[in-house]
Amino acid sequence: MLRLGLKMTKRLVIMVTVGLLLFLLGCPAAPGTPDLIAENNTFNEDSLRVRSGEEVTMVFENRDNTTHNFALYRDRDATEVIFRGEALPGPGTITYTFTAPELPAYYYFQCDFHPEVMNGFLTVGGTSS
Repeated sequence: MLRLGLKMTKRLVIMVTVGLLLFLLGCPAAPGTPDLIAENNTFNEDSLRVRSGEEVTMVFENRDNTTHNFALYRDRDATEVIFRGEALPGPGTITYTFTAPELPAYYYFQCDFHPEVMNGFLTVGGTSS
Protein backbone atom coordinates (compact mmCIF):
# COMPACT_ATOMS: atom_id res chain seq x y z
CA MET A 1 0.00 0.00 0.00
CA LEU A 2 2.81 2.41 0.87
CA ARG A 3 4.52 1.62 -2.43
CA LEU A 4 1.40 2.56 -4.37
CA GLY A 5 1.30 5.84 -2.46
CA LEU A 6 4.90 6.67 -3.40
CA LYS A 7 4.24 5.93 -7.08
CA MET A 8 1.20 8.17 -7.04
CA THR A 9 3.14 10.90 -5.26
CA LYS A 10 5.94 10.76 -7.86
CA ARG A 11 3.40 10.92 -10.69
CA LEU A 12 1.65 13.85 -9.06
CA VAL A 13 4.92 15.74 -8.62
CA ILE A 14 5.84 15.11 -12.26
CA MET A 15 2.40 16.18 -13.49
CA VAL A 16 2.44 19.37 -11.41
CA THR A 17 5.98 20.23 -12.56
CA VAL A 18 5.16 19.67 -16.23
CA GLY A 19 1.91 21.59 -15.87
CA LEU A 20 3.68 24.54 -14.25
CA LEU A 21 6.31 24.60 -16.99
CA LEU A 22 3.67 24.53 -19.71
CA PHE A 23 1.72 27.25 -17.92
CA LEU A 24 4.77 29.52 -17.64
CA LEU A 25 5.73 29.04 -21.28
CA GLY A 26 2.16 29.63 -22.40
CA CYS A 27 1.40 32.71 -20.33
CA PRO A 28 1.06 35.86 -22.35
CA ALA A 29 3.50 38.63 -21.64
CA ALA A 30 2.45 41.50 -19.45
CA PRO A 31 0.91 44.29 -21.51
CA GLY A 32 2.97 47.34 -22.29
CA THR A 33 6.43 48.12 -23.54
CA PRO A 34 9.38 46.27 -22.03
CA ASP A 35 11.37 49.44 -21.30
CA LEU A 36 15.04 48.99 -20.53
CA ILE A 37 17.34 51.55 -18.89
CA ALA A 38 21.14 51.60 -18.92
CA GLU A 39 22.60 53.43 -15.94
CA ASN A 40 25.93 53.05 -14.12
CA ASN A 41 26.89 50.37 -16.64
CA THR A 42 23.98 48.14 -15.62
CA PHE A 43 20.53 47.42 -16.98
CA ASN A 44 17.55 48.10 -14.74
CA GLU A 45 16.19 44.65 -15.68
CA ASP A 46 17.98 41.34 -16.10
CA SER A 47 14.89 39.53 -17.35
CA LEU A 48 12.23 40.50 -19.87
CA ARG A 49 9.22 38.60 -21.19
CA VAL A 50 7.47 38.70 -24.57
CA ARG A 51 5.10 36.53 -26.61
CA SER A 52 6.32 34.18 -29.33
CA GLY A 53 6.56 35.84 -32.72
CA GLU A 54 5.26 39.23 -31.58
CA GLU A 55 6.62 42.53 -32.79
CA VAL A 56 8.41 44.05 -29.81
CA THR A 57 8.80 47.79 -29.40
CA MET A 58 11.33 48.62 -26.73
CA VAL A 59 12.10 52.10 -25.48
CA PHE A 60 15.78 52.00 -24.49
CA GLU A 61 17.16 54.82 -22.37
CA ASN A 62 20.88 55.34 -21.89
CA ARG A 63 21.47 57.50 -18.82
CA ASP A 64 25.26 57.12 -18.92
CA ASN A 65 27.86 59.24 -20.68
CA THR A 66 29.08 56.21 -22.60
CA THR A 67 27.75 54.12 -25.48
CA HIS A 68 25.32 51.24 -24.86
CA ASN A 69 22.95 49.09 -26.90
CA PHE A 70 20.57 46.14 -26.58
CA ALA A 71 21.45 42.98 -28.49
CA LEU A 72 19.53 39.68 -28.43
CA TYR A 73 21.24 36.34 -29.02
CA ARG A 74 20.21 32.69 -29.21
CA ASP A 75 22.25 31.91 -26.07
CA ARG A 76 25.02 33.16 -23.77
CA ASP A 77 27.71 32.33 -26.36
CA ALA A 78 26.44 35.42 -28.23
CA THR A 79 27.39 33.97 -31.61
CA GLU A 80 23.93 33.81 -33.22
CA VAL A 81 22.42 37.28 -33.40
CA ILE A 82 18.64 37.57 -33.31
CA PHE A 83 18.57 41.37 -33.02
CA ARG A 84 21.27 43.98 -32.56
CA GLY A 85 20.14 47.46 -31.66
CA GLU A 86 21.90 50.56 -32.87
CA ALA A 87 24.59 51.93 -30.56
CA LEU A 88 23.36 54.84 -28.46
CA PRO A 89 25.92 57.33 -27.15
CA GLY A 90 24.57 58.61 -23.87
CA PRO A 91 22.63 60.13 -22.53
CA GLY A 92 19.71 59.56 -24.85
CA THR A 93 16.73 57.41 -25.78
CA ILE A 94 16.04 55.18 -28.78
CA THR A 95 13.18 52.91 -29.77
CA TYR A 96 14.09 49.43 -30.97
CA THR A 97 11.62 47.27 -32.88
CA PHE A 98 12.18 43.57 -33.55
CA THR A 99 10.23 40.35 -33.92
CA ALA A 100 10.47 37.92 -31.02
CA PRO A 101 11.55 34.37 -31.87
CA GLU A 102 8.73 31.90 -32.60
CA LEU A 103 10.20 29.18 -30.39
CA PRO A 104 9.31 29.59 -26.68
CA ALA A 105 12.60 29.56 -24.77
CA TYR A 106 15.07 31.71 -22.86
CA TYR A 107 17.25 33.97 -25.00
CA TYR A 108 20.28 35.97 -23.91
CA PHE A 109 20.59 39.74 -24.18
CA GLN A 110 23.47 42.08 -23.50
CA CYS A 111 25.02 45.45 -24.15
CA ASP A 112 27.65 44.65 -26.77
CA PHE A 113 29.94 47.30 -25.27
CA HIS A 114 29.77 45.94 -21.68
CA PRO A 115 28.62 42.30 -21.94
CA GLU A 116 30.29 41.17 -18.72
CA VAL A 117 28.12 43.40 -16.53
CA MET A 118 25.14 44.32 -18.71
CA ASN A 119 23.19 41.18 -19.63
CA GLY A 120 20.10 39.14 -18.94
CA PHE A 121 17.51 36.78 -20.37
CA LEU A 122 14.45 37.33 -22.53
CA THR A 123 11.73 34.76 -21.93
CA VAL A 124 9.67 34.03 -25.02
CA GLY A 125 6.42 32.22 -24.30
CA GLY A 126 2.90 31.72 -25.56
CA THR A 127 1.70 33.16 -28.84
CA SER A 128 0.76 36.62 -29.93
CA SER A 129 -2.54 35.52 -31.49
